[in-house]
This record gives sequence, C-alpha cells and structure tokens, in this order.
Amino acid sequence: MQKPIFLVWFILIELLTNATHSKNPGLKSRITSKGFTYAVNVALDILSKGITHKGIPDQHGVSGNVSYDITRTTITRFKKPASTVTLQYVGPLWKTSNIDIGLHGDFQYKFKKGNIPIYEHGTFDMTGSGITFAINLMIGMDGAGRPTITSRQCSCSVQSTVIKFQGGRAEIYNLFSRKVEKSFKSSIEGGNGLLCKQLTKLVNVDGARLMAQFPVAVPFASKFRIDYSFMSKPAFSYGFMETYHKGEVNWYGNRGTIPFDAPPLPAGSSSSKMLYL
Repeated sequence: MQKPIFLVWFILIELLTNATHSKNPGLKSRITSKGFTYAVNVALDILSKGITHKGIPDQHGVSGNVSYDITRTTITRFKKPASTVTLQYVGPLWKTSNIDIGLHGDFQYKFKKGNIPIYEHGTFDMTGSGITFAINLMIGMDGAGRPTITSRQCSCSVQSTVIKFQGGRAEIYNLFSRKVEKSFKSSIEGGNGLLCKQLTKLVNVDGARLMAQFPVAVPFASKFRIDYSFMSKPAFSYGFMETYHKGEVNWYGNRGTIPFDAPPLPAGSSSSKMLYL
C-alpha cells in the first residue's frame, strides 16, 4: 500500500510554478496528465478508505415538545467521484463532483402524552448526494532538495440529504427529521467540515510525511552514490510537469563538488506515457 501512496505524492509534486536553475540538471523527469490522473484515482481510494466507518458527532435537540438524540452515526458508503485538475500559477486545483455518502446511526426520542412520558428508539439511514469539493495544493522544496506539499484552501458543498427512520412513530420523528438532515449537512460541508478535514489530513499529514522520506541519494555499484535531489521547484506546461535533479555521481561517503556542469538536456515533447526520465 505504501508504494501507490508514495507515487501519488511524487506525481503531485510536479504541479508547481515555473523556476530557473543556476546550472544544468543532470536528470530531468516528466510526469504527464496520464500520470496525474492515476495519482488522483489512487488518492480517492485512500480518501474512501479513510472516511468509511468514520464517526459523526452525536446530535441532541428539541422540536416542540419532543426531545431527541442521534447517536453512533458512522459513514457506511463513499461513492468515488469524478475528478478534474486545473493547473494554476500557484499550483494545482483539484475538483470533484457527484460524491454520494451513506450514513447509519441510532435515534431515540421522548415526549409526553398527557402526563405519561413516552420513550421510543430505532435506527436511521441517511444519504448525502451531489457532494463536491475543491482543494488548492501548495508545493515547494525544502533545504535538502526534497519536495514539500501543503493544502492552501478547501471547500465542500452538499446538494441534498435524505434521512429514513426505522422504528418509532413517523408523526413524531417527522417533527425533527429536517433539523437532523440540516445538522448533518453542516457537519460534512464547508472548509471545516468532515470531508475537507480528511482531505487536509491526506495532504498535510500523510503527504508531508511521505515527502519528508523522499530519498535524495541512492548507492550505485557499491562504491558510488547518485545525488538526485531537486535543483529547483519543478515547472509545469500544458499536458506535463517536469522536475530537475542534480544527477551527480560521487564516491560513496564523499560528497565532493563536481568540477563541471552537465550538458543541457534535450527538450522533449512526448506526453503519451505516464512518466519519462
């Protein structure tokens, strides 16, 4: 599972502002829109697994002379949405649409019939439909030549919610069903809602941790070491993203200065594959 997650973030680091280099790179990589599409699909799978079975805070309220409690609510279904990515000067904007979420939980209510208190309980299922989100990514490079990633802004909206109760009396729970739907809608959508919190964690925690582990050097033939740390922030063009690496070879354990610059790498135009080196 670790390898596809790492590939997701390696692909996302390409979506950056243009940058220049002080000398020629020894290695250049290009990841195309096909590679980015793969990354988005893997990220959505990770999000789906992370959010399914996630708990929703309990609700307690009063409607007329009826008090109610909504408890033990969990997300039972997350329909994988359609996604698009727009490349911007400050980084990529990732948008999705047509997400459906299913929830299941318990309810109980009490009211008085005359002077007699009546308590009833049951379960419910709710569906949130037409959910969309948009998240901006900020990509950078740290002092060791590793990529960094953070989220800058997230928004989420829920088009509709429908709740169905099992057990109890319809004439009673119909009194508070709309309030419950509205409350759940508020807990899911918005920049501080459940979905954006999961997305932000995916980027700022999981993604940042993987980027911090990005190897900038590898041993070669037992005696040598290849340094492929970033020389600058990657650049993007229509259809592909490019990163620029040192590509320097040193004796293992000795990071001396290379006495010459690498010759300019030829410009490429291919973009039919996912990745080029």
